[in-house]
Amino acid sequence: MKVKEFKSKVESLQKEGERFKIEYSGEEFNFGCFHVDEDGEKSLSIGKSISSMNVEKITDKYVTLYSYDMFSQKTTYKMAIDLIELV
Repeated sequence: MKVKEFKSKVESLQKEGERFKIEYSGEEFNFGCFHVDEDGEKSLSIGKSISSMNVEKITDKYVTLYSYDMFSQKTTYKMAIDLIELV
């Protein structure tokens, strides 16, 4: 996927609960906005079924994700943008 196209789709998420579907490594995920601060800053996540990870940042190459387990251990993952497809 082209970076501009992906970032434009992410920017189109303006309200809590808005989302779109992506495919990555043969699996389908929901990319969505789960919170908007008073100043307009959005909290984003990528999820599948009952599990999800928060979006830390989006660069020209990667979407960096993170989550915490019940012992407060942080897990991170980098999704390559060029491997993401819109569904």
